[in-house]
Amino acid sequence: MKLVEGKNGGKVQRLEPGDKLPGAGHPGGQNFKTVAAKYLESRQNKKNPLTEQIESLTGMERLVLSLIDEALKGNVLAAREILDRIEGRVQQGVNLAGADGKDLFQKDSLEIVYIGPPNPHIAESEKEIREIEGIK
Repeated sequence: MKLVEGKNGGKVQRLEPGDKLPGAGHPGGQNFKTVAAKYLESRQNKKNPLTEQIESLTGMERLVLSLIDEALKGNVLAAREILDRIEGRVQQGVNLAGADGKDLFQKDSLEIVYIGPPNPHIAESEKEIREIEGIK
């Protein structure tokens, strides 16, 4: 980085080609998923919120147990998260009808467009299609 005069009289650090921003990249060369997995896989003796017993639990087990505990206490978001994981998310319907109630798309039509150099095989199939549809 290069220290230059700023517009208001102060000094500003200007990036030069090849410079990296402070804090750029991952701390210690590890990304979030790697660090999270390390701690979620580690075991500790902690209190199980459901059984009230001290158990050897992984971070992931503690996370799941606390989510279940919250759902059982009435937390709707926690309950939804659990059910979405177990049962799968509810599919949302999509209405493809116009204001008049008719379908927006024609299901029985097909348009074939060929873009490229002349090809006698394509031309023959287009001719056959036109004959079938009665188009001249």
